[in-house]
Amino acid sequence: MKARVARVTLRRVGEADASRCDTLFFHGADAIASAEAVLLEMAFAAPSIGKGYLKVDFAVLWANGMDYSGRFDLVSGGSNDAGQTLRQQIVDFLEFSLGLKRPPNLREEDYEAIRAKDPDMALKSFDMLNECEI
Repeated sequence: MKARVARVTLRRVGEADASRCDTLFFHGADAIASAEAVLLEMAFAAPSIGKGYLKVDFAVLWANGMDYSGRFDLVSGGSNDAGQTLRQQIVDFLEFSLGLKRPPNLREEDYEAIRAKDPDMALKSFDMLNECEI
């Protein structure tokens, strides 16, 4: 049985007005879906794709202690600037790290050079995809 999400944390960054940078916590198995719903609400203030984005730091903690963090570049509509949901961004990055998903605009040698910078990431990505519900 895969580990369930224990907590997702969102924090909008880069705002001149610090009061707009509250950290939000979501708990339980539906935490990613809850975080995505809030990102959708935040997206009303976000620019359209190609015209900038709102920076949102996120962190996911699973019940087995594994964790993943990154930045979600939020645009109008609630997706990132690549058109992905938070869940899709996480899965795509883990698959990228495993060598399963090279972006078409990235040459093979550049892809391998990026992956070689952090060889432990492939193992961590494998473990997350196999041991954690995403």
